[in-house]
Amino acid sequence: TQRENVDQEEFAVSGNRIHYFAKKRAKSNSHTIMSTYMQMALNGLHTFLFTYACIAHFLYLTIIASILLQRKTSSIMRGSFFMLVLGHYIADVIYFFEFNILMRGRKYGYLTSFFEEGSPSLIIVPRISTALHYYIKIVVYIGQIVFAINRLTSAMFPMSYNHIWTFKLLVVIWFFQWTLPLAAVLPINLNMNFVIRYIVYPSEGTLRLENDPISTDIIAYIDMATSVTGTFFSLIMYILTCIVVRRDMAGQVNRLFELRLLTSAIIVFIVLSVNTVMQVLTILQNKVGLSGVMFINDLSYPVNDMIYTVQPWALLISSSVIRSHIWATLRGRNYETTPRATTIAVDSKMGLDAVQSVLFFYSCFSMIIYSIIIFSILSQRRHVPILRGSFFSLIVIHFIADLFLFFEFNILFRGRKYGYLNSLFPDDSTALTIVPRISNAIHYYVIVYIGQVYFALNRLTSALMPLDYNNIWTFPRIRAITIVQWLVPLAAVLPVHMNMEFTMKYIKYDDENTLRLETDKESTEIIAYIDMACSVVCTVLSLIMYIWTLHVVRKGVNGSLVASTTRLASVELRLLVSALFVFIILTLNTVIQVATVITNHIGLKEVMFINDLSYPMVDLIYTCQPWALLLCSSVMRKSVMATLKPRSHKPVRLSAPTTEKEDCNTDATN
Repeated sequence: TQRENVDQEEFAVSGNRIHYFAKKRAKSNSHTIMSTYMQMALNGLHTFLFTYACIAHFLYLTIIASILLQRKTSSIMRGSFFMLVLGHYIADVIYFFEFNILMRGRKYGYLTSFFEEGSPSLIIVPRISTALHYYIKIVVYIGQIVFAINRLTSAMFPMSYNHIWTFKLLVVIWFFQWTLPLAAVLPINLNMNFVIRYIVYPSEGTLRLENDPISTDIIAYIDMATSVTGTFFSLIMYILTCIVVRRDMAGQVNRLFELRLLTSAIIVFIVLSVNTVMQVLTILQNKVGLSGVMFINDLSYPVNDMIYTVQPWALLISSSVIRSHIWATLRGRNYETTPRATTIAVDSKMGLDAVQSVLFFYSCFSMIIYSIIIFSILSQRRHVPILRGSFFSLIVIHFIADLFLFFEFNILFRGRKYGYLNSLFPDDSTALTIVPRISNAIHYYVIVYIGQVYFALNRLTSALMPLDYNNIWTFPRIRAITIVQWLVPLAAVLPVHMNMEFTMKYIKYDDENTLRLETDKESTEIIAYIDMACSVVCTVLSLIMYIWTLHVVRKGVNGSLVASTTRLASVELRLLVSALFVFIILTLNTVIQVATVITNHIGLKEVMFINDLSYPMVDLIYTCQPWALLLCSSVMRKSVMATLKPRSHKPVRLSAPTTEKEDCNTDATN
């Protein structure tokens, strides 16, 4: 109906039928060309992902062969963790073939020639495919819980936990892991009252999977519930494991190896967490009726690829012992069962350097994207009313803080820790005592945390007063809160870093090619508590406001608020989703801060390990904003494309405002 109204308005304005239908043909051709390019890009992306998945599973097979061949001579390979890896490999292999053949092959037209119109296979195969897909996903979710329990027992009973994980117990676990998911998927896929079928589109060369709304909702909720449950229980057990790990973990080589297996399990858990976020977003977008649910579904394909391919990479990255076993297998030799601590340390250093290089290039690429987005907002806001809204004004201001954090973190922190600044600091230079105070003060100058509270408050007001909330967020008020945002943190950082009784200095280690930051115990604790307190307070405040916002949005969706302003609500909901993305990163950072304080308080040496984990978390803090905007808002993507491909004529408004009040509010074509 909206499209017909727009057509009638355009016809009235155009003045004659020839001009009107010429414009319609031009729009149609433009849309067809864009669709073609998007389809070509998606096909190229999925060809790359399929190639990556094949390489990853070849590597996975090599690891499995190494475990089987080396377990006779290596006691490490006979451990319960690697028995679980062997069992989990079967699920990942089924996942690999099922997903790439029945899901990716179907969606991107590789199976179309196998299905004729009217064939019973168009009804039978989709039921089998859907049942197998969600069945194997639940099997994988349960498997991750089992890995988490295994790592918890290895921390609680480090010398005897393998005696608990007997082969009989593993058989019982595998039995329940592979039978319980049947109760979730069979009742739906065997119910012939539900519509689950393929539809052939010869013009597109694809098979579309069609489901009725009820079965779609049930399957989506089951997938989300099992993913959230798996993530929740795994998170609790990994937190308990990190707490249980004792001071002597780093002092014994065998227990250090167990810690590295814990690291590999946590890497896999992180991918499970990302998948959980995707499931929740799918439900949220589908619930509130956003068209972006298909875009989220497209993004879920790479996430699925990560689920069944992350295990081999996690094992290789985390453990030099695994790499040595693979190397011994490829050379036809048996591996010496006693790992050497020096080898582990050297391999760890090399691995960290490689990881930090990848993170640095990712950060640079993200900030380039970020800069393009900011330039698009500033250049397109004259023609696009949406971009003149208060949310995008906050984005522009927040970019300054993120850019500030990017340069500070990569130069003064990453550059210092990984040896790129050594040559700039001569021995006994006063810079060794001055620069660390400045660097520390800038780093803990918590502008970014406060900025996320402002975003949450902005989204809350947009839900409470959707038609005129931008009249509240006027330029003088935004300027005032920005001044507060940049001044208040000074009261937290200056007293500590200007106190010369506290020790803050760099120490050069020429043999390691690094600069170590040395601080006294008291200042270290004060700074850690300040950082944790600021992060926790901002997270809690943002969480309260987002819960309130979601409650108001849900009430509006069920009532008439959103129904009466559908186009406006669509944009506001997408901006809310992008803000929630960034909030999730803030929450993860808060977990890291709390873990740092806990490990430091109870005297665990793993505080350095958590500090290493905090580096990629900081990278996510200042780089997640552009990806959240591109992911959630088609208006932002169109504005960026319009900026990168400027046209000779004046850019077309996404929606022409009819009044001054409407012009100052975010427009809703998305």
